[in-house]
Amino acid sequence: MYKFILKRLIMMIPVLLGVVFIIFSMMYLTPGSPEDMILGENATEEDKQQLREELGLDEPFLVQFGTYIFDIVTKGDFGTSYTNGRPVTEEILQRFPTTALLAALSMLVALCIGIPLGILAATKQYSIFDHFATTVSLFGISVPNFWLGMMLIIVFSVHLGILPPSGFYGAEYWILPAITVGSGAAANIMRTTRSTMLEVIRQDYIRCIRAKGQTEGKTIWGHALRNALIPIITVVGIQCGVLLGGTVLVETVFAIPGLGKLMVDSIKAKNYPMVQGGVLFIALVFCVINLLVDLLYAYIDPRIKSQYQAKKRPK
Repeated sequence: MYKFILKRLIMMIPVLLGVVFIIFSMMYLTPGSPEDMILGENATEEDKQQLREELGLDEPFLVQFGTYIFDIVTKGDFGTSYTNGRPVTEEILQRFPTTALLAALSMLVALCIGIPLGILAATKQYSIFDHFATTVSLFGISVPNFWLGMMLIIVFSVHLGILPPSGFYGAEYWILPAITVGSGAAANIMRTTRSTMLEVIRQDYIRCIRAKGQTEGKTIWGHALRNALIPIITVVGIQCGVLLGGTVLVETVFAIPGLGKLMVDSIKAKNYPMVQGGVLFIALVFCVINLLVDLLYAYIDPRIKSQYQAKKRPK
């Protein structure tokens, strides 16, 4: 097990390097320059050139990229924000708890909707419940999060006036953003749960359990769902990373002071270190979530756990 964890940690290195290279290249090739945003339009060319030299933006691309990677590896330094001069790490750690809370609430909404609807659609295949669940999942996948968020604000905040339209200061502020972000994840979880449960409930051992007189509830929830959890957990792990990235636009729509809104504001301000650090941090969290999902397999499926134990036994 420890060798597996170490192997997966080593495999994260090229993934993170690829993410850094892509985002670094995109920010480098983006039109505009940070010195124009920092100094303003009335700044002289001498002031702009001096600032570029101070920020290291006058160096070639490979030199800038190598310096950025070297500072991260040796110092753990993700750079300094161009807008307020604070370290990027402090800004990210200050905003990330809000984003993590929004992602957790959204995943809770997705699980509470996706798994029951998926099980209901599988056990009542081709019924009105199945068609309803399929329609809901299609709606959740097709509708953009930012559009759904604006529609929810118009209905529940503007017309009905029962929920606040923006902010993230209490439980009543969490409802609309969590539903907005969690709708797409709920749709994907529902589709996976339905297809996996359809395959499991047709197995011979399920027929045997029913023939022995076991109740339908215990058969579905105690036996079928347990054997269908591996694909469901895989999708849930992927959706956790998607939710972290999906909060970027939603936080902007609902004016939530999280990491997503910080990155959007940083893109507008050409704040290269903040954007690069934010994307790298989200990629790192995504890799850790995938590792935890792989480890969770061993505790759900005894066959996977036995494979790890068999590797430890001497031949």
